[in-house]
Amino acid sequence: MKAGSGSGYVGGAGGIDCGPTCSDAFFPSSPVKLVAVADDGSTFAGWNGGGCSGTDQCAFTITADTRVTATFARVDRAPPLIRTLRGSARPGSTADLRYRVWDDSGRSREVLTILQGKAQISRVVVPLGPVHYRQVYTAHWHVPSGLKPGGRLFCAVATDAAGNASKRSCSAFTVT
Repeated sequence: MKAGSGSGYVGGAGGIDCGPTCSDAFFPSSPVKLVAVADDGSTFAGWNGGGCSGTDQCAFTITADTRVTATFARVDRAPPLIRTLRGSARPGSTADLRYRVWDDSGRSREVLTILQGKAQISRVVVPLGPVHYRQVYTAHWHVPSGLKPGGRLFCAVATDAAGNASKRSCSAFTVT
């Protein structure tokens, strides 16, 4: 049996050649050897059942009905996509830093920065969490009460759990 978010080939002794699921009949005391090979974009995560574990070949002897599962995991190679949305706030208030983010893994973490010219004046880190397509996310930033009115830049970079980082997205942020 196959499981997981990835895909791959499972085959072995006695002509076992698995599609999504497979089964075969063996005589008691028959030795069975199974191999798993991940498809491109996947990795073989390991065996479960039949006394097998790890990612090496699975070998066991039939003593009863035995179920073995090969788990494949999808490899996330695509970076997240992020887009900041312009905003404004008064000194001494809490600003809503709004952005859209999406990753094919469904999870990312974001680093949001407020820039004055090339100097970073603040940073907000959003921990790794679920992200959904077309949803607008909001992080809060306390605008320092002494910050003078004027234009700033609100930039963001998203990183998924696999370490893939997005391109930086920036929008205008005005202190009124």
